Amino acid sequence: MKLRRPALWQSYLIVGAVLTALYVWVPPFQASGPVMNLLGLSPVIAIVAGVRRYKPATTLPWLFFAIGFALFWAGDLYTYSYPRLFGVDVPFVDHAHDADGFAPRSFDHIFAAAEEAGMSRLYAGIHFRSGNLKGRALGECIAAKVDALNWRH
Repeated sequence: MKLRRPALWQSYLIVGAVLTALYVWVPPFQASGPVMNLLGLSPVIAIVAGVRRYKPATTLPWLFFAIGFALFWAGDLYTYSYPRLFGVDVPFVDHAHDADGFAPRSFDHIFAAAEEAGMSRLYAGIHFRSGNLKGRALGECIAAKVDALNWRH
């Protein structure tokens, strides 16, 4: 009986599962930045390779899909590498009202912006104080649980 070579997509799936298992459970790969970056970049590589290999009739949507994944990956790379490289949280600058003539607003980190946004909803009468406080407490609880999953060394 002749063994059949796995299809490319099956190999991709197996390699992705192995890398994910290494990232989650196996030191020194556990919570490894390079492993996570490789996993994040893999869909870009897979889409581009699939377009080159199968030559679909319309390639543009696939390339835009790959560009979207690449931008998402670049954002992750920036967000997770910045604190390690510079020793501080990623600064957050709000440009939402630049077009209206307002100056950009700088925050030390995104949580300060979230705090202000929550308070603005309270002042505008959109939320009651209890809803604002309970929602923030729940968000912080979820963030603490996620952070406790040992994402970094």
